[in-house]
Amino acid sequence: EINTLKSKKLLLTQRKNDEFNAFNEHISQIEECFQELSEIAYNTAGVLNIQFDSNINERNNSTTGRVKIQCELPDDRSHGINYMKINMFDLSWFLTSLSNNLPKITFLFHDGSYSKPNPAVKGKILKHVDSVLNNLGKGQYFVTINKNEILTEDFTHFDKENKFIARLDREDNNQNRFFGFKLYTN
Repeated sequence: EINTLKSKKLLLTQRKNDEFNAFNEHISQIEECFQELSEIAYNTAGVLNIQFDSNINERNNSTTGRVKIQCELPDDRSHGINYMKINMFDLSWFLTSLSNNLPKITFLFHDGSYSKPNPAVKGKILKHVDSVLNNLGKGQYFVTINKNEILTEDFTHFDKENKFIARLDREDNNQNRFFGFKLYTN
């Protein structure tokens, strides 16, 4: 009975490995997109490695059939770089799926994750994403960002391109807040 279970485990692992390998080209494109975003943002190589773990080790009671993802940027212990790494990871999947006409979801939304990264890096990434989406003619990328968190020239660029959906501020007795009033919580 143990040999039967081991055999079933091996067959299932092989089936899942074959299924994963069917996406090798798409996975390579995602990894390349992350590299491109890393070069644009930080002028350095980042690492995005997606692989299927079929390691079977009975002694360590390892789980097979897991997808392992390694995603790194140099100095990603910095909050700003780590936030941007997460944004770039999401963008890599999003942009690659759109360019391969695989969109189940044609928009991506990042709320607050642009607060920590370097303002110059934000503009580079946002301009690149805007260019890619314009070239594809599809997809939407929404971010919340405070105007003091982006370089003035980048703010001016996006303003001229009419890319702002909503402008909210705390002036004029809070009339331009999201709900039109200041929300207090206990």
